[in-house]
Amino acid sequence: MPDLNLDLENIPDIQLLPPGEHKVQILSIEEKTSKAGNQYLNVRLESVDAEMVGDIYHVVMLPRASDDKKQDARTRQRIKDFFAAFDVSGQNTDDLIGQTGWALVTVENDQNDEPQNKVSRFVVSAA
Repeated sequence: MPDLNLDLENIPDIQLLPPGEHKVQILSIEEKTSKAGNQYLNVRLESVDAEMVGDIYHVVMLPRASDDKKQDARTRQRIKDFFAAFDVSGQNTDDLIGQTGWALVTVENDQNDEPQNKVSRFVVSAA
């Protein structure tokens, strides 16, 4: 096997964004189904202003047939706000790829007790 000749000593650390409002860009969106059979969008975002920050993953739940009226309204409003935060009209998720918007980002521990960035909500401009 050949020598890779890589510098493995000077590797920059991947950082977390501090809690607060941050401009983010959508890298990808996948429609998935949970183990319980519920559909959702798995959204991968990156910081626009910070280069060495890990990607941020966010789940957007889709309406379920079993939702009551209030839950259905909340779910649909979150989806509407998600599209509005990235200034996209319509409901085609392909239109969101590459778009930028603002998100209120927090730091929480994942299932392995490792800190990671999470989106608590997207910021919809009043314009």
